Amino acid sequence: MTRLRIGALALIILAAVACIGDRSHDATIQNDANFRVTVYPYGRGEPRFNNVLAPAESARENLLTTDTDPGGYVTIVEAVNDAQVVVFCHRYTYGELQQLSWKIRIKGGQLDCS
Repeated sequence: MTRLRIGALALIILAAVACIGDRSHDATIQNDANFRVTVYPYGRGEPRFNNVLAPAESARENLLTTDTDPGGYVTIVEAVNDAQVVVFCHRYTYGELQQLSWKIRIKGGQLDCS
């Protein structure tokens, strides 16, 4: 193969990879509970990803998404209190997060992970 063809092929591959893009989205997680919580933006099954939030405190999180289908699953967000009791659990879709302007509000007692 000539150098010109190799260069052109490399450029095409680079352009194709660049079009794949980053499938993540910035989100804000706000603690609306009146007590401190530890929030797991990918569920308690991913404990290394967590934010400890005092009441009214918020954190930014970069949520990975698989696609932009409104019904597509994005994540299950869980929060526990200081006694490690689950006080919040919700399964979010891409469409729901769009409707919420990518702002997740932690409210004690919301337990609808299904």
